[in-house]
Parts: sequence; C-alpha cells; structure tokens
Amino acid sequence: MDLGPVTEEYLSDEAAVPGQADAAGFPCTLAQVAEFMRQAARTPVTVQGARTGLCLGAAPRGGLALNLSRFNRVSRAAYENENLNLTVEAGMTLAALQELLQKGGGENIAEEAGPALAAYASGKQKCFFPPNPTETSATLGGIVACNSAGGHMLAYGGLGNFVRELTVVLGNGEVIKARPGSAEDRLKAGFHPLGLHDAALYIGSEGALGIIAEISLSFSPLPPQRHSLLCSFKDDGQMRSFQEALRQSRVMPRLMTLDYLDRESVDLVMAKKAEISSLRAAPDLDSAACACFLFLELAGPDEKRSLEDLELILQLLEEAGADSEQVLAAGGEAERQRLEVLRHGVVKTANLAHTAIYRARHTLPPFFDLLVNPGQAGETLAWLRSLLPCPGAIFGHMGAGHIHLHLFPENEAQDQAAQGFASRLAVFMGEKGIMPAAAFAAGARRRALLEDTLDDYKKMLRIKQELDPRHLMNRGCLFASPI
Repeated sequence: MDLGPVTEEYLSDEAAVPGQADAAGFPCTLAQVAEFMRQAARTPVTVQGARTGLCLGAAPRGGLALNLSRFNRVSRAAYENENLNLTVEAGMTLAALQELLQKGGGENIAEEAGPALAAYASGKQKCFFPPNPTETSATLGGIVACNSAGGHMLAYGGLGNFVRELTVVLGNGEVIKARPGSAEDRLKAGFHPLGLHDAALYIGSEGALGIIAEISLSFSPLPPQRHSLLCSFKDDGQMRSFQEALRQSRVMPRLMTLDYLDRESVDLVMAKKAEISSLRAAPDLDSAACACFLFLELAGPDEKRSLEDLELILQLLEEAGADSEQVLAAGGEAERQRLEVLRHGVVKTANLAHTAIYRARHTLPPFFDLLVNPGQAGETLAWLRSLLPCPGAIFGHMGAGHIHLHLFPENEAQDQAAQGFASRLAVFMGEKGIMPAAAFAAGARRRALLEDTLDDYKKMLRIKQELDPRHLMNRGCLFASPI
C-alpha cells in the first residue's frame, strides 16, 4: 500500500480544527493495516474513520494518518435459529450496516458471507443493531473505539453487549483477537495478564491502545411495533414529575429511548432548518411556551399493547400538568424519522455553532458529557443551569443518565468564563461521583476533564505506557503525550 499526500479534509474531524500530517494511508485489507503499522516504526500514527467526531480525535498531530474508510466489507456471517452474527471491517458505516440488516444484502460483502446473509434475507425475523449514535455516517470502528452507544442503551445496555470479538492491530503491527469475558477466563486461555485480549480494553480507548480493525457483532430482534413521541413541558418540574411516574409505570420495560432536549437545543435546530437540507424534515416547533422536551421511543409486541401504552403515557402527562394535546406521536417509519431528525440535529447544530465561534475568535468552546445516576439527573440539571457562565444548551439520554452541555460564549470575557466553568464542573463531578465522557469520547479536546475526574485514568495510562511508551498511536488523544 502506497502512502499519499494528505488533503485538507483528512486533517480534521467535525470540530473543524485542522491538524498536521506528513502522509496518509488508505488500507483495504487487514494485512495492509498491519503492514502500515510495522512500516510506521517510530512515526506517530493517527487512526481515522469517517471523522464524524467532535473531540479532535481524528485530527493528526504530526506523523501519518491511517484512514480506514476503504476497509469496509462484511467479511464473515453466520445465521442459525434466526440469530445473525456478522464480522465487519472497521470502515463500514453504521448506515451501511442498518441498510444491510433491513434488506438482507448490500455492497461490499465477502463471498463467504453471502450464504448466511441470503438465509437471513429469506427468514421472517429481521434484526437490528441497537446502538444508535447520532451520525449514521460514522464508521463502526470509530463507534466502537469511542463507545458511542446512543439513546437505546436505556433498554439494551452498552455497546459492549453487542461485540462478540475484536480484531486489533497493535502498534508493532501484531494482530490479536480480543473477546469479552472475565479476567480468570482469559488467563486460563493463556491470554496476556495486562488484558490485551479483553475486548473491554479497546472499546472506548479511542485508538490509543490499538487499532480496531474488525468487529464481530451480534444483534437484537427488530420489535414488531415502534412508536416515537415528542412531549413538551412548561418547566423542568413538570418533566421530572412525568419522568418519575413513567419509571414506575408498566410502560418502562418497553421504553427504548428517553431523551431530554431543552428549549435552547430545539431552537438551534429550528434556526438552521431552512438552510441545512438534512434538517428540513424535522417538525416545526415553537418553543416559546416550553422549557424542555422529552423524546420517547417505545417497542411493542403488537398494536393493541402499543396503543394501551400510548394512552397511559398521555394520562401520565396530564397528571404531571403537561398538555397531552401538544404531543407529537409517530408510528410509521417516515414519521418517526422526522422526530429522529430533530433529536440528532441538536448535536449537528451545536457543533456548527462551536465551529462559527472558533472561526471568529480562534477559541473552541468547551462541551461536557456527564454520566449520572438517572435519579440524579434532575439535581444535576438544576445545578448546571444555576452556574452557566454564558448561553448554552443541555440535552442527552436522560433515561440512561447521560447529560450533554454545550456552551456558546458570545465574547472573549465569556470565553474565559467558560473555561473556568470546566474547572468548577470537575470539582462538582468528583464530589457527586459523576463520570465524564460518557458518549462523545474525550479525544484531545476534552482530555483534561477526563484526567481530573476519572479514577481509573492512571490505570489506563499505565497500560498505555506498557503498550505504547512513546505515545505514537493517536498521540495526544485521550492521553497527554510526554514526548
């Protein structure tokens, strides 16, 4: 595989802050990925997928860029008793996987995977991949490397629940297999005591410990019925009352997603809807009379149960003081997608606002990603609002305890105040036992918050020093480089 010059698009991620690299490689096979790392020797390497992240994780910091977007096949498949398992290469996108699961076929499928996929296509039970991060154009290698599970983790748990095995290329070009399981099981099998063959070591490691080259995935049965709702509330008190009643109701076991959007989040999408084609399908909303919204997604075994669940939700809304007649409900795929456009559009428009600030003042505003006990979510929201140093938007997967805060300082004084807020937030998180970097990864942009608040950070750093003492893999991402 020949190296080539690095064009501008491969020097940054969605944060739009350019890095620097001497050359780039675009492998198409596992052997080429391994050979690239062997040839790189003592040269820093930044691993990239679709570069959809917001944390500068894919922006090179010197050396070489290794882009896996052309390494994108389904390499193996198995189908038995209506259970589908696939092994995909890291450059395959989430959108391509979703299309394949829907249609039972597609492009970039290895010949040996064809028979199993044909059997799946002719079967009655279709599957789906529950992890649903915002960017469907993201690669599966990037999704696993950043541990981006999305809102469905409320019902289906973390992304690791669907990873059966990883093929990982280490910094020296060695190719290993990593699987879930207990440390005792791995040691009995002769695995490395550092845990190099533990899949959990690489899920969320952002390419700093090894390159996730192939992922063996499992799936869940596609629910027979799915409905989405967007509920509005005059204040957070109404929302919290409804949420608590919902948690204690019979609906909770069938709730796939429970996401929170404040007024400012929705306003971001409404302000950009006319000029960004991908946002035009979002429903028109007037947020003036609302403080916040909840996005709900329900799975149902049949239409009768789904209708009963919807009726109960409307009743709980009325009891919490909200107006059930203002609910937007969607059962068909097209209608549900319109609500999804709104929900996912918040991240896109928040990042566009940050990019505009960076271009105007060369300062990249901070954003935060908190993982709290769902019972702490209301308290955390109140605390964040009381101390905001500038305009901001709060949203996230409330049902799973994920809260995202994006700040939008309007001048240099607010730029400084926003950076100071990060220090106060780190103290608050430490006092409350709140975890950082729950969904958006840390990259280079949010590494400092991780260092200040994550108890296991020093353990992770020791493994990094053992595997990559010169910090050549994704230098500056997740770990500060001592070089």
